Amino acid sequence: MVDGSLCVILFASRGIKKITFWVCDEWHFKVGAFSTVSFAEEMNRCIPILIAMISLAGCRPSSSSSSSNLITDRGTFPSPDGTYNLVIGSKSKSLVDYRIIEALGNREFAPEHLFSDAMRWAAFWEKNGVLWVHSSDIGLSVWKADSSGDFSQEWAGQNTALVQDIPDELWDFLPSSSKRRWEPLRQPNSESGPRD
Repeated sequence: MVDGSLCVILFASRGIKKITFWVCDEWHFKVGAFSTVSFAEEMNRCIPILIAMISLAGCRPSSSSSSSNLITDRGTFPSPDGTYNLVIGSKSKSLVDYRIIEALGNREFAPEHLFSDAMRWAAFWEKNGVLWVHSSDIGLSVWKADSSGDFSQEWAGQNTALVQDIPDELWDFLPSSSKRRWEPLRQPNSESGPRD
């Protein structure tokens, strides 16, 4: 979205003695100017600024971190094979509720503990259908399906095998306090940095 105040500031800083305003509604731009300068002259001045603004707008990361498949918003998120859906909603104004629901059946798996919306949280589906859920207030858990398709939840805590398996996308999201605590379990022979 083009910010009209930014355009006015940019034109004022270039010493143009007129008021130019831009209004953007999705892809429709309206340009208005009060001056004797021709529209063509004005467009020649603002095309580089407009190109830079559009380029920078395209560099903005999305809030749901879709490029890394890290889930940080409410909604429905299918497992990689489409067999299950992670449904994230609100139990109340302050609690985040989530469930794993079988896509073609009626089985549903829910956690024993919900987490606070005020705390930092994320979920991540691995390609093999394992679901990781982290919240700063209740910790990190992993959901795995058994051979019959029933999910069970395990807490990472000091479980070395689980901590070593934390996906890099989720590891990067974790608070530094968790990383400091888990780094010796994640890489017993290393002193620093996440695994490759």
